[in-house]
Amino acid sequence: MRMVRLQSCNIIKGILFDMDGVLLDTERLSTKAWLEVANKWGIDLSETFINSFKGMTVDGSKHIFLKRFGCDFPYHFFRAERNKYVQQFIKEEGVPVKKG
Repeated sequence: MRMVRLQSCNIIKGILFDMDGVLLDTERLSTKAWLEVANKWGIDLSETFINSFKGMTVDGSKHIFLKRFGCDFPYHFFRAERNKYVQQFIKEEGVPVKKG
């Protein structure tokens, strides 16, 4: 007896095209926003620290902040301030596009 494997028909139901970091330079804007908000609130952040949580979920980055600054750190407030900065920048300047 011989077994024959039949492939099922796969139908594409959607396509995800991630422009962030490919066409749009939002990573640099994000870093700038974290640094600006940290400076405004007198918090010592470095680009090395910011790079340590890039690409993480909100909960993942929260964990890193709380580990560094303590359990009482107002992470969600700080992140909201960062988000306001990003939105204001985009409103005034547009979304930064990568060269090329």
